Amino acid sequence: MKVRLKSIPRSAIIAGSLFVLLVVLGLLFWKPLSVLRLQARAGRNIEEYLKAAAEDYENYYTCQIPAFTDLPDDKSLEQAVVFLEKAEVLLPQNAQTYLLLGRTRCLQGNFYRANEAFNRFTQERPDNPLGAFEAAFAQFTQTLTSKALPESERIALEKESFAILSELGYSGDYFLEEANASFTRWPQPAYPAAWYWYRLSQVFQPIPEDMLFRVAMMDLVFIGKTDLPVVSEDEFLLTMDAPLTIPPSAFFRLDDGSSVNIKIINEKPAAMFYRAVDPSGVFFNTAEDGVYCLTINALDHPPEPTALEIMLDLEQFMTIELTAGDDSWKSFTKELQLGSGVHLISIRLSNDDQVNGMDRNGHVGEIILEQCHK
Repeated sequence: MKVRLKSIPRSAIIAGSLFVLLVVLGLLFWKPLSVLRLQARAGRNIEEYLKAAAEDYENYYTCQIPAFTDLPDDKSLEQAVVFLEKAEVLLPQNAQTYLLLGRTRCLQGNFYRANEAFNRFTQERPDNPLGAFEAAFAQFTQTLTSKALPESERIALEKESFAILSELGYSGDYFLEEANASFTRWPQPAYPAAWYWYRLSQVFQPIPEDMLFRVAMMDLVFIGKTDLPVVSEDEFLLTMDAPLTIPPSAFFRLDDGSSVNIKIINEKPAAMFYRAVDPSGVFFNTAEDGVYCLTINALDHPPEPTALEIMLDLEQFMTIELTAGDDSWKSFTKELQLGSGVHLISIRLSNDDQVNGMDRNGHVGEIILEQCHK
């Protein structure tokens, strides 16, 4: 045997040893490398989906996003689940697989399966709080987005979110501060996030009285109802006539429900908009789905230009630019696709400024809403 080995060229022995070593290393690292590839492909799918469907919310936890905006179904998420389930079979102890799987499940609205994945992540990585955060938000988001959720289950999910977040050291005051910051964020308020934080703070403690109107108003916008009595239908909700004429006096401040200031200009009343962080609006109720035409009358008052941002249900859909500064009334019309139910039209001055000693303000007159006739 020794003679035979001696007859084998040294180069062949080295090459054979290297081959065996490579085979062993391949067997050792094939699974981890395969799992990394699968995770990377799933991660790209999630990232591209969020960029297309929820780009405004990239700085939030994934499981909060379904409460901020309606997310479309997408085959790329189903594909991500397939990648991650394959990775789970290859290496069941790899924590990153479960974190990505939980995030994907949240985007699909499958919060129960998301929690299972996040709990498994925490088991594998007990010192990493990411799984606990996402699990807490997954459960709370479910209470806001699942309309058919039984009350007992909603309460149980809120308690579980409270327990997780308290264990992580968070309080109701922290979430209340986040809510206020989102509501008044400059230059663009983040109303869906503000509503989320206000409602989450309520799990810890009652909402302060001076913020009840904000929350009730956002409840009506985002879920179509409110259990806070500070918004009454008789006082704030207009019924859609044909057409619906909204006078300037109908507008209220989104901050506290107080009426806007009215000024008579060129024999016409105008609702006054002074600050970008102080929008005003009006609720109305439509009886049927349809395409509606919204006509806004605004005064082109110096110092020009004046920019008015128009929002439907707290999402911007139109900007009015008044550039002449000639004190003339101008009309602007935009088509809207409205479903039946409660809606909020709101307006804010988006370019508040002092120009040559003159204070720029917005002036809005009568608004008309009617079904479009083509």
